[in-house]
Amino acid sequence: MDNTVNLDILSKIISKKINLEPNEIRELLDFLVDEIILALKEGKEIQLRGFGTFGIKKREGKWGRNIKAKKKVFVPEHYAPFFRPGVFLKTQLNKSK
Repeated sequence: MDNTVNLDILSKIISKKINLEPNEIRELLDFLVDEIILALKEGKEIQLRGFGTFGIKKREGKWGRNIKAKKKVFVPEHYAPFFRPGVFLKTQLNKSK
């Protein structure tokens, strides 16, 4: 059994709850994801109160190991996205079922 909810499934779930077509919801979700990515590229944080915060962290370049080739490799400086869950999300997930 697959426990994954992708954008198509999420669109159908939301469309059953409000009076919009699944393709309209999908467009809205695609737009939301695109805007989050654009803001992160501009170095901004996205705060959705209660839900959480999306942001980026700069990772310095460092030496690592390629385990298969047994060689040292340099991992260049890069940016890594992160998500920090909000208090409301944490409490909802930890409520007794």
